[in-house]
Amino acid sequence: MPQEQLALELVESIYAGAIDPPSWDGFVRRLSEAYGGAAVSLSLQMPNIRSLEPAVAYYAANLLEELTEIAEKHAAEGLPWGSFNDEQFTSRFARASENFPDEKLPQTAFYREVMKPQGLAPEAPIVHVISNDRARPISGVGIWRREGGRPFTEADLALGDLLVPHLARAFEIYCQIGEIRNERGALAEVVDRLPVGVVLIDALRRPVLVNRYAEQIAERHDGFLLSDDGPRVADPRENRIFREQLGKAIVIGASSGRGPNHVMSVSRPSARRPYAMIVAPLLAPPANRTDRDAVASIFIGDPEAGQIAACDFLRTLYSLTQAEAELVALLARGRTLEEAAAERRVTLNTVRSQLKQVFAKTDTNRQGQLMRLVLTGVAGIQDEPD
Repeated sequence: MPQEQLALELVESIYAGAIDPPSWDGFVRRLSEAYGGAAVSLSLQMPNIRSLEPAVAYYAANLLEELTEIAEKHAAEGLPWGSFNDEQFTSRFARASENFPDEKLPQTAFYREVMKPQGLAPEAPIVHVISNDRARPISGVGIWRREGGRPFTEADLALGDLLVPHLARAFEIYCQIGEIRNERGALAEVVDRLPVGVVLIDALRRPVLVNRYAEQIAERHDGFLLSDDGPRVADPRENRIFREQLGKAIVIGASSGRGPNHVMSVSRPSARRPYAMIVAPLLAPPANRTDRDAVASIFIGDPEAGQIAACDFLRTLYSLTQAEAELVALLARGRTLEEAAAERRVTLNTVRSQLKQVFAKTDTNRQGQLMRLVLTGVAGIQDEPD
């Protein structure tokens, strides 16, 4: 196959990997074939939002997976060829033997423990460092000749050099997409902790994002549903209004305009208290936002749930006693003072006395004011999503 055509096929597989990380497997296989069945290793590292250490992904062809841990140990302690930080490895594909002669390789522990067991020739690999960080390689390609495999030629080095700018650009794309995935994951976790259901809708009425609270409401089949043709409510009359208002919000959101929110009550077949719902258009997204498909939003709350943090959280937040925190939690769930007293097996006077203490500690003076403070503050945020 002409070198230019081979290079084009490899470049195509490089960008496929940048967009869809599992496709890097296809790239290393094609690279192995292009170099006569050589062994190929690809290491890609990128920032990790949950750790100070970078996230590492390894892809390989014709290498034994069970020796990966040993190879990593040697890499951390230092390879025979050094750190590959020289420009010769970052600007092109180069023979690692430029740093360490092949005749000395059989005497090294790396050859005995990693290369020889895999049938690799006692010969330095062809190496290209895609990206450096803190004076050490964080991403790179190694091509290793196998015992009995054809020798690497200058044409092989030239083929690798054709890939260098594309590997750099693909790695940049790979990192950008990875950072977006990390960001979306973090935002999804935050949205899942909100004490209200959130559904983001695209122009075709399809949910783009549904937080866990909204999923739980929909799974009850008690007035609000997420169906194939989009969200709907159970009552036919209310559903007509809901669909009409959602359509208006979609039109306004898709045109990046501003419009009013629509507030409605959603009846429940169970005869429990209705859901409170807000249907609203989304404003034009910032240029760097990743959920541009969403044009409208639905917020839905369940007054029966009385979602509130654990008593320990309330105790810490408002300096309450255990008994006072339990009382606040019951009131937030819709219990009356009489019901709270009965449930806790204390007198009504005891509950009233505890409530007065809560008022003093929270700087409130009415039960409604206390509930507004508790239910609209951070006490409603879940410590862990259910």
